[in-house]
Amino acid sequence: MIYLTMGLMLVFALLAIFLKDILLSVLSLAAVSTLLSIAFFQFGAPVAGALELSVGAGLITVLVVLTISFIQQKKEIPHKRTITWALFSFIAAAAAAGMFMVFTPKAVVNVLTESPWREVGEIFWKVRSFDILPQALVILSAAFGVLALLRADNGRE
Repeated sequence: MIYLTMGLMLVFALLAIFLKDILLSVLSLAAVSTLLSIAFFQFGAPVAGALELSVGAGLITVLVVLTISFIQQKKEIPHKRTITWALFSFIAAAAAAGMFMVFTPKAVVNVLTESPWREVGEIFWKVRSFDILPQALVILSAAFGVLALLRADNGRE
C-alpha cells in the first residue's frame, strides 16, 4: 500500500511538472499533498497527516486556485469535451477502485484496521488540542481574505 501511495505521488508530481495548464498543475500538487498526508498516516504520524491534509491540500490549494482565477483570462471550454472527460474520469476511477478491491489481500485490510488512522481524533483533540485554535484562525483568516478579494473584484466590474 505504501508503494502504491508513493507511486501515485510520483505520477501526480510528474503531471504537475509537465502539464501545460497551470490550474491542472496546481490540482496535481494538491493530489501530491493529499497522498503525502496518507503516507504520513501509514508511517504512523497522524498529526502530521492531518495538518498536511488541511493546510497543504486544502488551504494552500484554495488560495493558489483563487489567485490563478484572478490573474488568468477567462476562456470558453466546449461543453461536450467537459462531459467526455468527466465520464472518462468516472470510469477510470471506478475501474481503479474495482481492481484495488479485487487484488488487495485480506491480510492487508486487517493490518489497516489496526493502523493509527483511528487514533487521529484522539490525538487531535486530546494531545494536540493547542494546535487546533491557531490552525482554525489561519483557515478562517484565509476564508475572510478570499471573501474580501471577491467583494473587491465584484466592485470593479
